[in-house]
Amino acid sequence: MGKALRALKIPVGDVYTRPTYRAIETTSLAELPKPKIQDELGDGGQGMQGSYRRPTVFRSVF
Repeated sequence: MGKALRALKIPVGDVYTRPTYRAIETTSLAELPKPKIQDELGDGGQGMQGSYRRPTVFRSVF
């Protein structure tokens, strides 16, 4: 994405990101300007919490 923006000469102003490592790393990999981390874009540290479900185990009845 960053390469395409540069090739098309699209100016990039301020970059805002959520405070997660993955989001910050994405701006770095795209070679975008240093992001301004915004806590309100995050999820309060809830990320994957509550989304994990114990796998269902099926047993053969034969």
